[in-house]
Amino acid sequence: MRRPAEAPWRKRSKTVTCCALPALLCPRRESSWRLAALRQACPKGVDVYFENVGGAILDAVLGLVNPFARIALCGMISQYNLEKPEPGPANLRNMVGNRVLMQGFIISDHMKRYPEFLAEVGGWLKAGRIRYEETVVNGIDGAVKAFLGLFKGDNIGKMVVRLGPEPAH
Repeated sequence: MRRPAEAPWRKRSKTVTCCALPALLCPRRESSWRLAALRQACPKGVDVYFENVGGAILDAVLGLVNPFARIALCGMISQYNLEKPEPGPANLRNMVGNRVLMQGFIISDHMKRYPEFLAEVGGWLKAGRIRYEETVVNGIDGAVKAFLGLFKGDNIGKMVVRLGPEPAH
């Protein structure tokens, strides 16, 4: 089947917006609550998703994918330390009917393009076209707690351990 010209994957946005949904990442919530929260945050469904959590989060996203959605798989942190792997996503069937493309990648496959990435994305950051959130823990004494918090969903965005004052720009 040919993809229609108006498919969401053909459209390019001039602005990149990152949305942090910390409540969705809470592993202690039941899946029906998570899907409802995601539906409220994404009332028009999901066209593009960057996956680095896995498990129940991926399952919730698959419940709301739009036709021709794209999912980039970069990690599955919720799965790394499990003694027994969780069963696969229950909503995987939505990928077929919606003709979703899901592909894994490893950053080292693209290191030749790193200078180009720094120039382009660095410009977007400076211009305010990319917004992000991070969790900052101050001091080396909090490093172990911060690291362990990564596996419990204690952070929003990147977890940073600040060892000193911010450098002057």
